[in-house]
Amino acid sequence: MRAIFGDAPVQLEVGLEVHDDPARDAVAIFDEREVRDALSNYRTAQAVLEVNNQDVVAPASESLQLLEAAFQAGKMDLLSLSVAERQAVEARMGYIDAWYGLVSAQVALELTTGGSR
Repeated sequence: MRAIFGDAPVQLEVGLEVHDDPARDAVAIFDEREVRDALSNYRTAQAVLEVNNQDVVAPASESLQLLEAAFQAGKMDLLSLSVAERQAVEARMGYIDAWYGLVSAQVALELTTGGSR
């Protein structure tokens, strides 16, 4: 399996070893599933962060800049600008939540693969 932590690709070796002990085999299967789930959660969190940035934060910031220019030109009232500022702040808060989700998923993945933080 291949994962990307930050900007660096990482190769994860996930495979089952066959043992004579069924309990040990069950643990190996559980460990493999745990790693796959953690990797899947990490990839999902990474995608959520990217989508949040591209589809929510960037447009909200651009809109706010345009509305600030309109306000300074006297074409918009303060209340409308205040609403736009609130929306931009809420978009950034959503991005921070998504970033936290990514960091949490990364830590969980590192812990399931024997890494430490």
